[in-house]
Order: sequence, then C-alpha cells, then structure tokens
Amino acid sequence: MAADDPSQLLVAEKVRNATGVQCSEAIGRVLVAAAPFAPGELVLEEAPLLAWQEDPMQLFRDFLAAPAWKQALVLDLAKSKLSAERAAEHEAVALSASQSEISIPIDTARQILQIVDTNAQQMHSEGEDGTRAGLFARASKAEHSCRPNCASTTQASPGVIRYHAVSPIEVGDRISISYLSELWSTPREARRNALLEMEKAFNCNCCRCVALDDCRGLACLEANCSGFCFQEGVSLMWRCGKCGSEYDKEGMKSRLQEEKRLLLRTSQLQIRAAAASSSSEQELVREELCNLMTELRKHLAPTHYLGILSLETLHTPEFFPGAGNVAAAKAYVNKLKLLDCIAAGCSSASCSERHAANAENWGDADAAIQFCLAAGSTMFPEALQISESYLPMIHMMASPRVVEELKGCLELAE
Repeated sequence: MAADDPSQLLVAEKVRNATGVQCSEAIGRVLVAAAPFAPGELVLEEAPLLAWQEDPMQLFRDFLAAPAWKQALVLDLAKSKLSAERAAEHEAVALSASQSEISIPIDTARQILQIVDTNAQQMHSEGEDGTRAGLFARASKAEHSCRPNCASTTQASPGVIRYHAVSPIEVGDRISISYLSELWSTPREARRNALLEMEKAFNCNCCRCVALDDCRGLACLEANCSGFCFQEGVSLMWRCGKCGSEYDKEGMKSRLQEEKRLLLRTSQLQIRAAAASSSSEQELVREELCNLMTELRKHLAPTHYLGILSLETLHTPEFFPGAGNVAAAKAYVNKLKLLDCIAAGCSSASCSERHAANAENWGDADAAIQFCLAAGSTMFPEALQISESYLPMIHMMASPRVVEELKGCLELAE
C-alpha cells in the first residue's frame, strides 16, 4: 500500500468499499452506504487523520508534521459558519499560533480551528489525562440524526473510530450518528440549541425532530382522557396520543405553565441535593424529590425528560448515602427503562414491555448493572435481566477491559 494512500486509514478490510461520499445540495458532502447493513454490523472502522489532547498548539504542530496528503484531507473537511463570538476566539488563538515558534500561517490556523468545530469527534483515551479529539477523512462526513442509523464508539478498539449499524441500512442510505449525548432524555428544542452551541450551524430536521417531541408529553386537556399531548415538529400543534385532540400553544398555555413550574422545582431540588451536607438535610431533599416524582406523574407523560432528570438525581449515591445502594439501583433501573421506552417510540403510561437494547443507552445499561451488583442479591435479578439484553451491545461499544470486568461480576452474581 502506498504511503500516501488515504485508504490505509480504513482499518477493517471488509469495510473499505462499504461506504462512499456523495454531495447533497442541502448539507454538502455526506457519507452514504455502498452496501447493505443489518443491525450490529460494522459499517466503518477508521484511524484519525489527526488526534490531539485539548491543546490547539499541539494540534497545529501535528498538522504541520503530517504528510501533505493528510494535510490536504484535513483542509478538505467541511467548515460551518461560526458565531461572531466563536470567530473572535479563533482569531485570538490563530494569531497567537502564527506569532509563536509554530509559525503556522494565520489563515491555515483559522481554517483548522473552524474544521475542528465542525468535524472533531471525541476519542476515548483510557489511561490518559484530558479529553482527546480526532479528525477523520470519512467518519467525519457522517451526518447527525436524533434517531441515527449508526452508533459511534472509540472505546472498543484503541486509536480508531467504529460505526455499527443500529437499524437496517440499504445501499444509498445516508450514514448518521448522534453528535449529542443524553440523546433520549433531551427534548427537541434543547437538542437543537445544543447543536447550535456546538457551532454545528444547522437546525436539526431529522425524522425525530419533525415528528412528535417524544420526551415532552403533557397531560391531555380533555376531562375524561388519560392520554398525553406531544408537540409536532412541523405544525407545532400539540396532539393527544390517545383521543387525538389537537391544541395550539395558546390552548396548551395552562399545561405549559405547569411544566415550567415543575421544571423550576426539579432544578431547585437538584441544586439542594448537591449542596446538602447533613444526613437530615439529605433525607428531606430525597423525600421532596419522591413527592415531586408523584406530582410529575399526574401532569407529565412517564417519558417526560423531567422524570428522567429526577431519577438521575435520586440515583446519585453521594447525594443520598443514607438511602442505600438498593434505592440508587432501583432509580437507575427505572431511568434505563424510560430511556429504552423513548428509543423504542413507546409512551405508554404503564409499559411493562422489555424493549430492544439501544446503542445510545449502553453506558447507562452498564452503569445500571454495576449499581444493581453493588446493591447485593436483592438486585441481582435486575442486573442479570439487563445484561441479557445489553451485554452484546456493551461488547460492541465498550473497551475489552470494561467487558471482561462486567462479565466477571455477572458470573459472581449468577
């Protein structure tokens, strides 16, 4: 293989011809499937053009030390329009680099910083300090979706990124990943704002964003209806999933005011939980959180993001050490169930179904299993049930060390 052959970055031989790049008038160059993929199959495995830890000066040094073909591929990556504030930050860094011993041309430094904002992906760096990021010739061209057809991991194989299919992919389909964390517990407006804050410079209109806002359901206004209204992404009307009633923003005013009040209450309790220092204070906050959960169930859909935020607070052991490991484990298991419901498109008020494992939730599943194991034999059945569903997903996404440690703990539990 030639030393300047970009295909050497594609680590897995079987995927070298499985993806390609096409140009879209709407969003520019996108990664598309050149072969069909079933869920779980490896779509892409690629080494980075550049990988660095936080310091932009090191990034500039690595760029200048790279061969010409790598530099060309880096500079060929997409560049989004920046906010004025971000552009000013870039200008200061680029000017500093151009005047330092690095001596990188200021225009090149500006380009690289803009390319990083648009394309960089976080890379797992086990055993290293700080956050590591990478730029990829092909993987960086995958588009964002809030219901992606691929899951991205840099943990399963050190130094490379892998995309695995999480839904059936046909030839010509665009390859999509999520640029966001906490995908299933973030409502549409917050997802769009997060992407803009990340300087991605687009308003997401993926299939999930134009559909009903699945983690923000409010109680239906009809007196005899026990359903929940979800806001549509195009018309912005609120529609009940049970009786079909529709309301505009003005019609939902009372429900939206109630949601705002509950949001404020949730935020206040989160702050108090983090600040509580005495056991009596911690117990008081925990009691209020449990009461809030009861109130949330009266006014909001079970998959509403405020319920998930409250469960996250309840399962944080350092907030409520006196509550014990079992209580924390139960809260984490309940949170995982809600995340799986949202990922599966389920908003049932009394869902007892075991939904399929979702790749975006594997970290929560791993944590839930660990919480259950730490809680002792009472929670072992829950740990084993979650592992039955999620262990293949964790094996696909996590580092070998994490997988082996988890398997060892589960064997002891069995």
